[in-house]
Amino acid sequence: MALSRACAPLTDFEPTSYGFRWGPANVERLASDDKKGWVLMAIQSAKSRIQVYVTKTGKIRVLDLLLDTDVVAGQFKDAK
Repeated sequence: MALSRACAPLTDFEPTSYGFRWGPANVERLASDDKKGWVLMAIQSAKSRIQVYVTKTGKIRVLDLLLDTDVVAGQFKDAK
């Protein structure tokens, strides 16, 4: 998959203690449970912050922390 022109160049990539900065975005791991198999990560910019919760079965829940609301609930499936 080729990068579109809208993507930040990889030269703007910087590893951090718990994730990475890429252009205006900061991605970091927050927590996980090896026994239950879920992970929690955050993506933050200057104007927004979301948390992404992924279950062992692949369900994804996205929370907008500034608005305190669910953005997406359910499971993503490939379109056929």
